[in-house]
Parts: sequence; structure tokens; C-alpha cells
Amino acid sequence: MTEVDDQRKQVSALALIEVRSAIRRRQRAGDISDADADSSIAALVGESQRLLEHPVTAAIVEHASALVDRQDLRALDSLQLASAIVARDSMRGDDRLQFVTSDQKLLKAAQSEGFDVWDPQADT
Repeated sequence: MTEVDDQRKQVSALALIEVRSAIRRRQRAGDISDADADSSIAALVGESQRLLEHPVTAAIVEHASALVDRQDLRALDSLQLASAIVARDSMRGDDRLQFVTSDQKLLKAAQSEGFDVWDPQADT
């Protein structure tokens, strides 16, 4: 993935709590140490200050409902993808918008919705 200008990094308000939850779940499961979890949370908080955060709106909920009908997605995942769809629509079809996830089901749904996708875990 190439460097992205901070002003172009967008995220659903839900994303940050989902990432934090995933880090804490891995910590509790013993997959990562307490120190690594705390370091990851600190990095997340720092990076979040540089992102354009989108609140969950009625338009996003409407798109998410339609996604649930046509994709095999959980509720929060449909809200994440719907947020990206609304952001893309507001950018008037800017083809440089990329959807980033390591959730394979969400990645496939985003691809089928016309997004260029990137799985950061695929690079490790």
C-alpha cells in the first residue's frame, strides 16, 4: 500500500472501538502481552487523531440495512461498509478510495460493492 495523505484517511466512528475491542480480546486470550496491547491501543489513539471520523447517520443505517439483505455481514460490519459507501458517494466516485480490513468476509463484500481493498495481514 502506498502512503496516503492524512486528509484522505477516513474511518467510521465504529472502527476505533472495534479495533480496540479486537486488541483487548487478543490480550485476554493470551495471544498478545499486556504491554503489546497497551502499546497497540496507544498507537490506535495516536493514529485516530489524524483520521476523518464519520458518525453513524440515518443514511449509513439505511445503506447498512440494504447491505445486510444482499451480503452475508454482521450488523457492525454492514455499518462499516455502509460508512465507506456514503463516503465514496460524497466524493463523487473518487476511484482512489480503498477499503482496508483483515476480515475476509467483509473484504469480499467490499470488493463486490466496487471497492479497491487491502488486507494489511496479507503483507505480513
